[in-house]
Amino acid sequence: MIKMIKIISAAYGTSNTDTAIDVTNMVSDHINNNSISLLVSNFNFGGDPFLGIPKFLYVKYEINDIIYEKTIPEDEYFLINNNIKFSVITLTYRRYELLQEAIQSYL
Repeated sequence: MIKMIKIISAAYGTSNTDTAIDVTNMVSDHINNNSISLLVSNFNFGGDPFLGIPKFLYVKYEINDIIYEKTIPEDEYFLINNNIKFSVITLTYRRYELLQEAIQSYL
């Protein structure tokens, strides 16, 4: 099933969320093929609203009618990968191959 991502709200600021600036549209603009990879940085959000103070991205989003909330520190990525199930299946299959190889070498 394809994940349908919708950003409900996003704010960028300090740990005091009352002073955070609304960046909902900026975050929404980074959705590409129902995935998002966005570095939380002053550059991506139009400058440093609070000089010398660590900032966070506070984001509320919806994927297939389920609502999530996430807080991402400055200089880290907000990531939603539409292919995450594929990645997990690939990883699991590779572990299976390695297990088979180990058993064969033991026999």
